[in-house]
Amino acid sequence: DHGDEYWFYAQKDGELVKSKIKKINGQYYAFNEWGGMLHGLYKMSVNGSDIQSYEEIESENDLPEADEAWQVYYFGDSPKEGVMKTGKTSLDIDGETYTYNFRKSSSDRGAGYDGISDDVLYCKGRVMKADRDEKLAVFTYEDEEYLVNTSGKLQKKKTNVKDADDNFYCTDSRGVVTYKGTEKYDKNNE
Repeated sequence: DHGDEYWFYAQKDGELVKSKIKKINGQYYAFNEWGGMLHGLYKMSVNGSDIQSYEEIESENDLPEADEAWQVYYFGDSPKEGVMKTGKTSLDIDGETYTYNFRKSSSDRGAGYDGISDDVLYCKGRVMKADRDEKLAVFTYEDEEYLVNTSGKLQKKKTNVKDADDNFYCTDSRGVVTYKGTEKYDKNNE
């Protein structure tokens, strides 16, 4: 009715696969409640392989916050249209390029990483990183503030590193901010 085209997958009994993530010929695909294949970036609530709810992410405003229950999945064009992406990929949202990392295995296969992995902080699969003009940025995860650079690397064991706004930061061995201020940290003046 809307001019949109979808791929469908019918099982041997003729029933369409609906509201599911399904492995077909070695690849994983997702299908909506009518059986249409999903294509693109989605925030989803998934139980096993059943899709409870989903919303397409079409702009930055659609990205889920850290405290939301959604998981993020991407169904792209490689090696075929609609295939679930796993591993790292770059995605364009509203003209901005974001780096994502999606789980390669487990019951959450395809869901974006959430938390810290390989010295990078992820929120629903998206690498949290400072803008180029900021140099450094602080992100809160599980009630702690972490300092990251423009590539998203946690800034560990730093003393008086400075961002583009001349704010100084110190961090511990995990990258957690232990000091931030407009003056250099001096342990003699605590």
